[in-house]
Amino acid sequence: MRYWIIFLLGVFSAAAQTPTVTITGTDGLSHSVVRVKFNVSSNYSALRTRYIAAPGSCTSGTGGTVQTSTSNLARFTSGMANVIGGLTPNTTYQICPEVTTDGVNWSTGAGVTVTTLPLPAVHPALPIAPATFNTNYPDTTGYNTVTVASDCSDLQSRIDGALAVQATTGTIIQIPAGTVCSQPNIQFARPAADIVQFQPSAINTSTGAININNHGLTEGQMVTFGKQYGSLSSFPASSSCEFGNGLIEGQTYTVHVIDANNFRIYCPDKSTLMTFANQGNVTNYFALTSFPRKLKWIIIRSATPDSQLPPEHTRITPAWLPKMASLVDPVVNVGNSGGSGTFISFGDTDGNNHYMVSNIRIGPGIEITTADSPEAHQSSDPLPWFRLIFCNTWNSNIVFDRTYIHGQGTPNRMTADWFWNGTNMGLVDSYLSNLTYFHPMYTGLTATKTSGTTFTIAPGVENMGGGPVSLPAMVTGTISGSGSGRAFVYFDMANSNAFTVSVPPNIGVSCSGATCASAAAGSNNGTCNYSDGWPKDSSNNPTAGLIACVDISGGAISGVSNADPATSRWNTEGSSFMIGGVGPGPYVATNNWIEGAGLVWHHDDGGGTAWIRGDYNYTRNTFKTPFKYMYGGSESDGLRYFLRQPLEWKSGRRISLFGNIFDGAWVEVTPASVFIAFTSVAGQGITDVDLQNNTFMHGPGITNVPTLVDGGAVLTPPPVRFRFKNNLAWDIGSSAYWVPQGGAGAPTGWLFEGPQGGEDVIVDHNTIAGNTGRGSAVFWLFDTNVEGVKVTNNFLYLSSNTQGVAQDGSVPANACFNLFGKALADCKFTPNYTWANNVMMSPDASQATVQSWWPSLHNYIPSDMSLNSAGWLSYSKKDFHVTSKYCSGCSSPATDSRDVGADIDVLQAAQGKVTLIGVPEANLTSTSAVVSFVAPDSMGCPVDYSASDPNVITSFTRVSDGGGARSRNITLSGLTLGTVYHYRVNCAVEQPTGQFRTR
Repeated sequence: MRYWIIFLLGVFSAAAQTPTVTITGTDGLSHSVVRVKFNVSSNYSALRTRYIAAPGSCTSGTGGTVQTSTSNLARFTSGMANVIGGLTPNTTYQICPEVTTDGVNWSTGAGVTVTTLPLPAVHPALPIAPATFNTNYPDTTGYNTVTVASDCSDLQSRIDGALAVQATTGTIIQIPAGTVCSQPNIQFARPAADIVQFQPSAINTSTGAININNHGLTEGQMVTFGKQYGSLSSFPASSSCEFGNGLIEGQTYTVHVIDANNFRIYCPDKSTLMTFANQGNVTNYFALTSFPRKLKWIIIRSATPDSQLPPEHTRITPAWLPKMASLVDPVVNVGNSGGSGTFISFGDTDGNNHYMVSNIRIGPGIEITTADSPEAHQSSDPLPWFRLIFCNTWNSNIVFDRTYIHGQGTPNRMTADWFWNGTNMGLVDSYLSNLTYFHPMYTGLTATKTSGTTFTIAPGVENMGGGPVSLPAMVTGTISGSGSGRAFVYFDMANSNAFTVSVPPNIGVSCSGATCASAAAGSNNGTCNYSDGWPKDSSNNPTAGLIACVDISGGAISGVSNADPATSRWNTEGSSFMIGGVGPGPYVATNNWIEGAGLVWHHDDGGGTAWIRGDYNYTRNTFKTPFKYMYGGSESDGLRYFLRQPLEWKSGRRISLFGNIFDGAWVEVTPASVFIAFTSVAGQGITDVDLQNNTFMHGPGITNVPTLVDGGAVLTPPPVRFRFKNNLAWDIGSSAYWVPQGGAGAPTGWLFEGPQGGEDVIVDHNTIAGNTGRGSAVFWLFDTNVEGVKVTNNFLYLSSNTQGVAQDGSVPANACFNLFGKALADCKFTPNYTWANNVMMSPDASQATVQSWWPSLHNYIPSDMSLNSAGWLSYSKKDFHVTSKYCSGCSSPATDSRDVGADIDVLQAAQGKVTLIGVPEANLTSTSAVVSFVAPDSMGCPVDYSASDPNVITSFTRVSDGGGARSRNITLSGLTLGTVYHYRVNCAVEQPTGQFRTR
């Protein structure tokens, strides 16, 4: 009996240790998803969520369905949240989070009841389109035009003067072509001329009204707020809006007018009126501005006339540099990560004066770059360039138009150079390149201890920013003396890269196989990376190509190790050039070339749950990642650039990517590398993503369906509504797109990672021409079930390792465990889904096998699985126009009676493809010619021609084009007989060139 008592006490003790769960609320409710928020009484090791339809109950810890959670999910005791997906629309559920400390005893008793929304009228629901704004060059009639001095000494005073009169007068600030402006700071630092000042006393905490006499606002007008002096002020406290927020500086709000002197504002959801708990406090004043802003434009541009620059809506290229003026970040700013080291500031460099500047346009014909840092040629870990451009969230209407923004390239480095936040932020028709951050690497140069007094360095090559340095033969180093410490082996950059061994006191060294210089070693810190005892420059950066460390104790070698050359003092990965995580938007990025390596274009989670940001319009851009930056590849320059992906959102709503080209990517530092990452983490989350008419080529995987990230933060609200339509992807998942030294596995070949935690996923009319890889799949799924998945009219490629649909191995055992293909889709895509009219091919399975994976659905599975036989015009030439027989055995076309796959003509037109026909002989005379081409749309494409300049840049004549029908014939007249002419067709994205000779 005594033993039973002991046993029962043990059971009760274990049960008593199980934490308890307290539900705190729900949000993100839709027709199949909801986020449940709760607290837990103490630490726990795992979470699962049980749910059951009414009238059932799950609070007893039994019944219903259990959604497991990965071991990667952060486990908070306060403010915890979990998203439940795959629910049935218009149904009441009880949802019960359960936690455990031992995997055996789970908490019970906590439950919350929700009723899902009805199924939307259009289902799956389409993404909500982003709001946008006009980025066209403004009407400058009546504007002042001023010209900057040839030494640029008056640029800042010209800006200050333009800001002072901006309420009544616009200003064009011209900089002569070839002029270089290189002052340390260019600032737009004056309170905006249209702000309305008010004090905390204007806040009525009883009614929620704001009192500004004769405010002049109208119902539904958009406004934003600022404060001066920012860091010593606070807005009135409020918990009335989403995420418990009240007024947020720079956030846009909708007005509700009470009377001529009083108004209220809606929360960003545009339906909840904000309330205030107190009046706040301010050092100087609160500020209000309304949209449209009551300001004229300030334009900083090249003095080159419009007729001698690329036409508006035409992408500029580096070839136009002779016609540009230059803003060059000076050497004094290198390594300075903010404040006075910021080159172009929309505001002051202090950052506390929130001037709310607006209506600033940079371009056309402006180059923005950095100087060539001398230290970049003298150190293996040189100072990088930071803060080239900085704009904070309380500014608006900032447009960069036909600008050439670039770094100097290796050995210079760039990171965190453009903080792109605010309302109505534009980048159009511009060219960005050399957005990189290199890390040194070596091949060979293996260091080995061979005796108590000798070590060897094998032949090899040290790749540094300035280029490779070779050690052609094996070197043996011999030490002598009785000292202790660390010796350092390196190429001495300050001594013509001489092979050098620096030694601690009372140690000498000699070398055979090559001459080695000797020096005194610096202080040893044990790292054998940039921070150890190598020779340093005045910025404390190594002036050495790191090879090896030799540890010595009492005159004997105790250990030899190769150095860590890649770790940097300044940045552990590649370039994060653009950071735009606060918004609030809208953003317009149209017709730009963006080239670099790292995480070059990043809308991060910097806004947290404070700023509600969204409305991203990315149209006709090319994201280029050159393979010279892929370490170990055939084109590599021998350095590492630590690529993640070309484009990423961690948070944001209403994202449209239309007509873009993504060219080049690889796996290096993240195993889930894709071209575009939509990782919903640490903030408001991601919703409403629409990808149409894009091309993806030469990379490891394509994109995420916006995915909840099981990481170090609370799960965001559900990421809902995703469409992927009329896109083309080819050459995806090859092991060639992989840097094994990064620690990540080989390419997965995913079409989509996710969905996870969302609903309503449309994948329609896409051509996926062969995606392979270690996890090649259409969908790579996780914890939550997903409702509203529709996969129709696509060319798909299904490998036997996933059968097209797989679940991540980190998900604990559940009802869908170890299922693949249709069996997994049946289990995860609940309560229903559509998978029809797709051409499904495979690199490693027969027609019968693919049919066994996907039975009883209306899809086309050809007997000939060769991509060359898929029915495209020419797979070898990558012409994916569909021929009349687009697959073997197809009995009917797509669900909409069109061809299966992407409509390539529509896709190419969306991307701006121009078909140049040339100058037909029939239309060529001694004094005239007709240039014929097919434009991508109705926009005009002026034609430039020159008899003297083959590049058609420095001297040319422009002939206008009124646009209209896509087939164009532009007549060039007044030509000289028997003369060779060069011409260029100036369409938005492509500007094809040619030549002809008059008769």
